[in-house]
Amino acid sequence: MTKRKKTAILISAIAVIAVLVVGMTLAYFTDQDQKQNVFTLGKVAGSLDETSTDGTKTDNGYNYDHVKPGDKLDKEPFVTVDGDSEDAYIRVSITVGNTDGKLTDTNKQEILDGLDIQDGWVKGTDGYYYYQTKMSKGQQTGKVFTTVSIPAESWGNDQAEAVFTIDLKADLIQADNFTPTTNDGGQIVSWGNVDIQNAK
Repeated sequence: MTKRKKTAILISAIAVIAVLVVGMTLAYFTDQDQKQNVFTLGKVAGSLDETSTDGTKTDNGYNYDHVKPGDKLDKEPFVTVDGDSEDAYIRVSITVGNTDGKLTDTNKQEILDGLDIQDGWVKGTDGYYYYQTKMSKGQQTGKVFTTVSIPAESWGNDQAEAVFTIDLKADLIQADNFTPTTNDGGQIVSWGNVDIQNAK
């Protein structure tokens, strides 16, 4: 076999291999697609507000001056769920503070016992008052209470010029995928060991 024939056979073989390789590459249909799924978390948020016809409004609530034993003072706190909030359960804590030391623990408890807690709120096993209705965005709870009663018979000169506060704090927790603890009557009485933090 001549050198020329060998070269021609080699070129022909390379051409056939090239055709087979190209043919094999073009023999497959291919495609590619991708998706990016975006998950945006919601939040729960609300505000504790109140009204009063007896007090003087301040940035933090109301001030009541010249209070006397036997007075019944209008004070109506409630909670509103923000318009961009997820559905929420709500609870409120109520404490009495006194920095001048003129009120005893018994006096403070008398103030708490004299609050006319309204229907829809139930005192839980942990001392919080739980609203019994799941709330949606923009909704407002019923009033927690409407009247602060100053004891008439047990308060006198020992409490003269005493300054005390009624401090309220509202907590909200998402309603979806959360089950509060209820009593035998089906009333919400606890959220368990939940760590409540401010939404960012």
